[in-house]
Amino acid sequence: MNAKHITLSNTAAAAIADATRADGMAENKWAKTRDELIAIGVTASMLETENKGGDVELVNQVKAAIVMGFTKAEIAVLNKETKTLDDSDKLFKRTTQQKIGSKLARIRKLITEREEKDEDSTKTPMQLIQKLLDSVISKLEKLEGASFDIPRAIKDTKALKGSMPSV
Repeated sequence: MNAKHITLSNTAAAAIADATRADGMAENKWAKTRDELIAIGVTASMLETENKGGDVELVNQVKAAIVMGFTKAEIAVLNKETKTLDDSDKLFKRTTQQKIGSKLARIRKLITEREEKDEDSTKTPMQLIQKLLDSVISKLEKLEGASFDIPRAIKDTKALKGSMPSV
């Protein structure tokens, strides 16, 4: 848990609900949501699960803001006891609950991307190249069934990285 506790601002909550309502290709609304959260000090790590050091209270506030963007039918089914629902409503409730997690993951991803971009802007070109080569090596190690010699590609990439000055 982070030492600094953040309470979701009304503006940030409204931005989350607005982006949730718009969904689809409303990238500008999701960007606004990201920017509002970053402006009040929210980091991607704060939106992780409690086991990963996330801020449970903040995550719950963000989830509540996401639900504010749902339809009346979605909100109604979330408020009902699952055991009182028929099979189709149970499926609808499960799908709606999954949407909450999906929207939260999207927000966390947007903030992570901005954090990485901000971090990259302070790096030297050599540091960026080293980071990219590390990423290539990692992706090659996970690759299966390629039409080229993966171990050789990893070895060559490591050799290239090793030929550069350390940073």
